[in-house]
Amino acid sequence: MLQSLCDTAFALWPQPLPTREQVAKAKIIAHRGLTGLSGDRENSLTSFRRCRDAGVWGVELDVRWSQDNIPFVLHDEEPNRIYPKTKIKPSQENFSTLKKLCPDIPSLEQVLDNCAGRTHLMIELKEPLDSERQERLKSLLDGFEACTDYHLLSLQPSFFRDLGGFPREALILVALTNTRQISQEVLNQGYGGIAGHYVLINRRILKLHQQRGHKVGVGFVASQNNLYRELMRGIEWIFTNRAVVLQSYLD
Repeated sequence: MLQSLCDTAFALWPQPLPTREQVAKAKIIAHRGLTGLSGDRENSLTSFRRCRDAGVWGVELDVRWSQDNIPFVLHDEEPNRIYPKTKIKPSQENFSTLKKLCPDIPSLEQVLDNCAGRTHLMIELKEPLDSERQERLKSLLDGFEACTDYHLLSLQPSFFRDLGGFPREALILVALTNTRQISQEVLNQGYGGIAGHYVLINRRILKLHQQRGHKVGVGFVASQNNLYRELMRGIEWIFTNRAVVLQSYLD
């Protein structure tokens, strides 16, 4: 309810036009690949392609692992919110079984084949990675450049502490309501940046990370006025569930 009230207030609050330089730096990121257009299905190749074709800079996607160690794209632990009546635990199934029951759930490899190098990938790790899964992830991302083609995201600081083989500037921690704690973790560990809700990334936290050269992303911007406000604040990464719509405002 609070987020809805904030979104309404900021949508109605007139903002000055951002400068051309601020617009040029802005990067729209489709949260779960959502475009804001009808027919969306989150974390699907169809939505990712729609973002790519509309010129959206990046997509955020959630990665989990099947029993046979295939990384696939799904936000929840179970698929029944997206696929009603499909009551399985993907972590206990081979990916081939999951694909038969939920054909629109892509593997990470499929997303890379369709989007990497053309759309920036914000890959959120939903589970900790043991050494075997770390090697599998590194193998899939081999040939793509960290920070240029992709970043890794996590809400759990512990996932990054045990993660090797990736440059720290490619690691972005995401805050929920624990923004100060996550901010301090990013500063202490030398990660590449922080993301969080636009209300909770306040002026102090923003300035602190900008001074360190960190990337700062805010979500979930949903309106033209809210977009302009964040650009005027110097925000570069704009996470949104209305990516194609917000991209049209930039264009």
